[in-house]
Amino acid sequence: METKEAHEYTFVNYPEQRTREDYADAIKKIVDLHRDMKEVIALYRFGSISAPGISDIDYFIVTKGEDFSFRYKCPHDKLTKKEKYLFQHYPSAIVPQRLLSQLHFLAPFFEIECIYQREGYSLDVPDIEISKEEARMFLADVIFVAYPGVFVCMVENKTMDIHAALTILYAIRYPIALLRKIGVKKKEWVEFIQEVEMLRKEWFNEQQREEQIIHLLNKAVAIAMDIIVSYDKLSENKRKNEGNKQWKSRTISVRFEEKYDAKNALNEMKSGYARNKKFISILPQSINTHLQKYAEIDNSFGKYVRKYLGGDYTKNNDSSELEEKRAQAMGALLDYAMSIDYRRGAFTPFNLGYLDHVGYINRIRDLWRIFFLKIF
Repeated sequence: METKEAHEYTFVNYPEQRTREDYADAIKKIVDLHRDMKEVIALYRFGSISAPGISDIDYFIVTKGEDFSFRYKCPHDKLTKKEKYLFQHYPSAIVPQRLLSQLHFLAPFFEIECIYQREGYSLDVPDIEISKEEARMFLADVIFVAYPGVFVCMVENKTMDIHAALTILYAIRYPIALLRKIGVKKKEWVEFIQEVEMLRKEWFNEQQREEQIIHLLNKAVAIAMDIIVSYDKLSENKRKNEGNKQWKSRTISVRFEEKYDAKNALNEMKSGYARNKKFISILPQSINTHLQKYAEIDNSFGKYVRKYLGGDYTKNNDSSELEEKRAQAMGALLDYAMSIDYRRGAFTPFNLGYLDHVGYINRIRDLWRIFFLKIF
């Protein structure tokens, strides 16, 4: 499939210049807006602010987790338009204090900073250093949810969101860092990240930026496929698939293949998206094997994974203790998110689309409830 040129796209949502002082002021504002919430005891920022005007502020909230009547209401509507620009997302998660010690089972963090802590509370935050086994586990989750679809869809669409493109290009450094932790390093990956960082750093000074974005997005498709193949080669002790060889939920569609041909898979994914404007991932069976371990856990997260994998799962002797702990921790976080009516984040993408699934079901139930109330 031929590569599109810049004149074939409509470019929208260009970045706006900001200073580091703007970021500091916005962080202070978001902290001040949470001080009066008695149940909130801390705010943590994560990720880097490497390119002012392009980087956004990612954060999560820690609560006492004791007030069962607490319902989190995000105060983003009290931010100015300038401040809202720096907070592209609502809080990534609301974490009860009892789960803070299990943070390393919920998502990989390479950089984390406490920006607010209520006086009188001691917070037990684990070391964010990631082990090889943890890196492998989180890498499988990222591949399942995002790659290569996040790049293919952007390249194949006629309208290109510049800010989103710069964000997802920069985000590929995370799976590359996870692979490096496992022991897989490639010179072309390092050079690619350097290209992306340079473009972001010099964005407001550069010319022909759109052409460079298209160039990097097409390279990112190839690198994403390389990441998938690298993970598959690393996978050992592949278990026989007892469930379906596909996943089809509201936001994620995947077909798993035993003998993975990356070139054929990519061609089929691209052509399928071009025809139907719906992306279906084609991934190696090793990703399915990884998901089966989550499906063995009898909690909300495990049941969700089991629902879309199909099959009858029971705990096996070869089940990973780490993946079991992760499934237990994520299930507890998702249950808490539901209890406080917060469906906007549980460390996406690491909840594997659970909140989209639950939110959709709840909306359907609400519509039926309204319908019957009107009739009866």
